[in-house]
Order: sequence, then structure tokens, then C-alpha cells
Amino acid sequence: MKNWYVLYVKSRHEFVAHNELIKKDVETFLPAVKRLRQWKDRKKWVDFPLFPGYLFININPSPESFVSVLKTRGAINLLSTEPGHPTP
Repeated sequence: MKNWYVLYVKSRHEFVAHNELIKKDVETFLPAVKRLRQWKDRKKWVDFPLFPGYLFININPSPESFVSVLKTRGAINLLSTEPGHPTP
């Protein structure tokens, strides 16, 4: 049975980690909002993560799954209340 976990990622690597996990066939959820950004020469709508630095993943609670996710580019750690045991 799969559980949802929170993956902590490097600053500004939310979309990078999200795309890498999709390539590994891991179900992910990255809530994003569009904001209008303005430069000197133009305005553009840009996607920003709703929770900067965090990504939600749905995986089996096995050590192999955890290691596979943590080897993803930009991934730092899975949130947990006990060290070494990610909290669903």
C-alpha cells in the first residue's frame, strides 16, 4: 500500500525534482501558482511552488523506494518525526 510523503528539496529545485521523479514513474504532487513577473522589457506569467522547498510523493514504504527517491537530483531528505523513519 502506497503512502504520501513530503520530500524536502534544494532551494529552487522543486520543478527539477518533480520532473526527475516523473521520469522514474513516481507519483508526485507539486501545487503551483502563477504570478505575473515584470522585467524592464516585458511581463510574463511564471509558475511558483505553493510550498517552496517541498514536494509530495506517493510511494511504497520500503527502503528501496526511499533510496530511489533520495537519489533524485535536487532531493535532500524525507520529512520525519523519528530520524531514519519517514512519516507518511
